[in-house]
Amino acid sequence: MEAPKVLIVDDDNDYRELLREYLMDIGLAVIDAASGTEAMNAALLEMPDVILLDVMLPDVNGNDTCRMLKSIESLKDVPILFLSARAGLEDKLHGYLAGAKKYITKPCDMRAIENSIRSAIPPHDMFHAMDNALTDDAMQYNVSEE
Repeated sequence: MEAPKVLIVDDDNDYRELLREYLMDIGLAVIDAASGTEAMNAALLEMPDVILLDVMLPDVNGNDTCRMLKSIESLKDVPILFLSARAGLEDKLHGYLAGAKKYITKPCDMRAIENSIRSAIPPHDMFHAMDNALTDDAMQYNVSEE
Protein backbone atom coordinates (compact mmCIF):
# COMPACT_ATOMS: atom_id res chain seq x y z
CA MET A 1 0.00 0.00 0.00
CA GLU A 2 1.33 3.42 -0.96
CA ALA A 3 1.64 6.29 1.48
CA PRO A 4 -1.23 8.79 1.38
CA LYS A 5 -0.49 11.56 -1.08
CA VAL A 6 -0.75 15.25 -0.17
CA LEU A 7 -0.82 18.04 -2.75
CA ILE A 8 0.59 21.29 -1.34
CA VAL A 9 -0.49 24.41 -3.27
CA ASP A 10 1.31 27.58 -2.21
CA ASP A 11 3.21 30.24 -4.15
CA ASP A 12 5.73 30.67 -1.31
CA ASN A 13 8.56 28.29 -2.25
CA ASP A 14 10.15 28.32 1.21
CA TYR A 15 6.89 27.54 2.98
CA ARG A 16 6.06 24.83 0.46
CA GLU A 17 9.47 23.22 1.04
CA LEU A 18 9.06 23.41 4.82
CA LEU A 19 5.69 21.66 4.56
CA ARG A 20 7.08 19.11 2.12
CA GLU A 21 9.91 18.11 4.46
CA TYR A 22 7.65 17.86 7.50
CA LEU A 23 5.00 15.78 5.74
CA MET A 24 7.56 13.45 4.21
CA ASP A 25 9.11 12.97 7.67
CA ILE A 26 5.77 11.70 8.99
CA GLY A 27 5.46 9.22 6.12
CA LEU A 28 3.31 11.01 3.56
CA ALA A 29 3.97 11.26 -0.16
CA VAL A 30 4.05 14.90 -1.29
CA ILE A 31 3.44 16.68 -4.57
CA ASP A 32 3.44 20.45 -4.86
CA ALA A 33 2.23 23.28 -7.03
CA ALA A 34 2.82 27.04 -6.98
CA SER A 35 -0.42 28.17 -8.63
CA GLY A 36 -4.05 27.24 -9.14
CA THR A 37 -3.36 26.09 -12.69
CA GLU A 38 -0.46 23.89 -11.56
CA ALA A 39 -2.69 22.52 -8.80
CA MET A 40 -5.38 21.49 -11.28
CA ASN A 41 -2.84 19.70 -13.47
CA ALA A 42 -1.09 18.02 -10.54
CA ALA A 43 -4.37 16.88 -8.97
CA LEU A 44 -5.60 15.33 -12.21
CA LEU A 45 -2.28 13.61 -12.84
CA GLU A 46 -1.47 12.44 -9.29
CA MET A 47 -4.91 11.97 -7.65
CA PRO A 48 -3.94 13.14 -4.14
CA ASP A 49 -5.64 11.91 -0.97
CA VAL A 50 -5.78 15.44 0.47
CA ILE A 51 -5.00 18.95 -0.81
CA LEU A 52 -3.47 21.80 1.24
CA LEU A 53 -4.47 24.96 -0.62
CA ASP A 54 -3.43 28.58 -0.11
CA VAL A 55 -6.06 31.23 -0.85
CA MET A 56 -3.78 33.88 -2.33
CA LEU A 57 -2.27 32.41 -5.50
CA PRO A 58 -0.74 34.25 -8.46
CA ASP A 59 -3.19 33.13 -11.14
CA VAL A 60 -6.45 31.54 -10.00
CA ASN A 61 -7.25 32.25 -6.34
CA GLY A 62 -7.65 29.36 -3.91
CA ASN A 63 -11.43 29.66 -3.64
CA ASP A 64 -11.88 29.37 -7.40
CA THR A 65 -9.29 26.58 -7.56
CA CYS A 66 -11.21 24.72 -4.84
CA ARG A 67 -14.49 25.09 -6.74
CA MET A 68 -12.87 23.86 -9.96
CA LEU A 69 -11.33 20.84 -8.21
CA LYS A 70 -14.66 19.99 -6.59
CA SER A 71 -16.41 20.16 -9.98
CA ILE A 72 -14.27 17.32 -11.38
CA GLU A 73 -15.89 13.95 -10.76
CA SER A 74 -12.66 12.10 -9.94
CA LEU A 75 -11.58 14.82 -7.46
CA LYS A 76 -14.87 15.87 -5.87
CA ASP A 77 -14.35 13.76 -2.74
CA VAL A 78 -10.72 14.73 -2.15
CA PRO A 79 -10.61 16.77 1.08
CA ILE A 80 -9.30 20.30 0.60
CA LEU A 81 -7.77 22.07 3.58
CA PHE A 82 -7.19 25.79 3.18
CA LEU A 83 -3.93 27.05 4.62
CA SER A 84 -3.92 30.83 4.45
CA ALA A 85 -2.76 34.05 6.07
CA ARG A 86 -6.23 35.46 5.39
CA ALA A 87 -7.84 34.99 8.78
CA GLY A 88 -11.05 37.01 8.56
CA LEU A 89 -14.44 35.43 9.18
CA GLU A 90 -15.53 36.33 5.64
CA ASP A 91 -12.38 34.70 4.20
CA LYS A 92 -13.12 31.50 6.10
CA LEU A 93 -16.77 31.56 5.04
CA HIS A 94 -15.76 31.90 1.36
CA GLY A 95 -13.37 28.96 1.81
CA TYR A 96 -16.02 26.71 3.31
CA LEU A 97 -18.57 27.75 0.68
CA ALA A 98 -16.02 26.89 -2.03
CA GLY A 99 -15.85 23.36 -0.63
CA ALA A 100 -13.05 23.31 1.94
CA LYS A 101 -13.18 20.69 4.68
CA LYS A 102 -11.08 22.86 7.00
CA TYR A 103 -9.59 26.37 7.06
CA ILE A 104 -6.24 26.74 8.87
CA THR A 105 -4.71 30.18 9.33
CA LYS A 106 -1.00 30.92 8.94
CA PRO A 107 1.24 31.05 10.77
CA CYS A 108 0.43 27.77 12.46
CA ASP A 109 2.13 24.90 14.16
CA MET A 110 3.06 21.99 11.89
CA ARG A 111 1.31 19.64 14.30
CA ALA A 112 -1.97 21.49 13.66
CA ILE A 113 -1.54 20.82 9.95
CA GLU A 114 -0.62 17.19 10.64
CA ASN A 115 -3.72 16.73 12.82
CA SER A 116 -5.94 18.25 10.15
CA ILE A 117 -4.48 15.93 7.52
CA ARG A 118 -4.92 12.94 9.85
CA SER A 119 -8.59 13.78 10.31
CA ALA A 120 -9.07 14.16 6.54
CA ILE A 121 -7.34 10.93 5.45
CA PRO A 122 -9.06 7.61 6.21
CA PRO A 123 -7.53 6.14 9.40
CA HIS A 124 -6.16 2.94 7.83
CA ASP A 125 -4.27 4.96 5.19
CA MET A 126 -2.83 7.33 7.78
CA PHE A 127 -1.84 4.46 10.08
CA HIS A 128 0.02 2.79 7.22
CA ALA A 129 1.93 6.01 6.46
CA MET A 130 2.95 6.47 10.10
CA ASP A 131 3.98 2.81 10.41
CA ASN A 132 6.21 3.16 7.34
CA ALA A 133 7.81 6.32 8.72
CA LEU A 134 8.57 4.60 12.04
CA THR A 135 9.98 1.54 10.26
CA ASP A 136 12.21 3.76 8.09
CA ASP A 137 13.48 5.57 11.20
CA ALA A 138 14.20 2.27 12.95
CA MET A 139 16.05 0.89 9.92
CA GLN A 140 18.11 4.06 9.66
CA TYR A 141 19.02 3.77 13.34
CA ASN A 142 20.02 0.11 13.00
CA VAL A 143 22.14 0.78 9.93
CA SER A 144 23.97 3.65 11.60
CA GLU A 145 24.64 1.53 14.71
CA GLU A 146 26.53 -1.15 12.77
